[in-house]
Amino acid sequence: SLLRAVQSQVKAAEIANEGISFEYESGLNRSAFDVLQSRSNLINAKINLAEAERNYLLAQYRLLKSVGLLNSEYLKLR
Repeated sequence: SLLRAVQSQVKAAEIANEGISFEYESGLNRSAFDVLQSRSNLINAKINLAEAERNYLLAQYRLLKSVGLLNSEYLKLR
């Protein structure tokens, strides 16, 4: 699913960021720019995940609404 794909992107960005940060801190041909770019990629991946999760939830509520089940009783809000 799209949500799983975006979760995988976040995980990959986390791993890449850890590696690049380690290389920078160890003096292994990484610049501060590389670290900043990696962190930016990670932040963007997390933003994409938040948007995907939001869209998933909205789709669920739209489906419930379309079949007449978007109510407090069905959602157990009472």
